[in-house]
Amino acid sequence: MANSDNVLRCGLTAKHIDVPGLLAVTVPEAVEPAVLTAAPMAGGDPSEACFPSLAAEFRLSRLRLADTGVRIDRADSPQILLCTAGEARLSAPDGSALRLARGGSAYLPPTTVPVRLDGPGAELHRATVG
Repeated sequence: MANSDNVLRCGLTAKHIDVPGLLAVTVPEAVEPAVLTAAPMAGGDPSEACFPSLAAEFRLSRLRLADTGVRIDRADSPQILLCTAGEARLSAPDGSALRLARGGSAYLPPTTVPVRLDGPGAELHRATVG
């Protein structure tokens, strides 16, 4: 969700819950969800594909690790990596490493680059600032 001053609280909070406002904007019917397809990033690593977003504040991409792995050399902002398939290993230049199994995640501050990602067959989703 992008930054917004528009808030409609629907529950699970001690703050004011606007039931009439919720009912005014809710359409209680089933719909087929639109599934986003990732597109290869122009001029980027072929192992990374980006999902389209209307929010300029963030970018979501998918990394599919092959035998050669992937190296993240540059980061102007924090990143979150989520392993969605297989098992990945994150290695930093100082020799530290982190193993991510499916469902595992890692927060990378902008100062944590370069990072090497290895794990043939692993798939990670990467959230960064757009």
